[in-house]
Amino acid sequence: MERGLFDFSANGTYTLIPMKGGSGNIRSVTLTNYDTIVPCNVDLYLEDKSSSKAYITKSLQIPRSSTVRIIDYVGFDNDVLGLKLVLTSTSPKLTVIIK
Repeated sequence: MERGLFDFSANGTYTLIPMKGGSGNIRSVTLTNYDTIVPCNVDLYLEDKSSSKAYITKSLQIPRSSTVRIIDYVGFDNDVLGLKLVLTSTSPKLTVIIK
């Protein structure tokens, strides 16, 4: 998939931007739950090398067939922080777009 485009269909913890892996300047993060039956829950956070977390959102429930725009410009030091996502659902179907 293109850089900044992700599609998830399994529960788990995913690294969207690894430490030292790209730009820490984000204009927006868009999350789309394209499951037509169940909602999904999302944690989005910054994490450092000691696994300390700074949550952008925690336990965000995205309704079925819905889109949520999480961030309108966030800058972070990508040398020491990475952007991660945790997805939980009975039937996860989530698209993430980072710009």
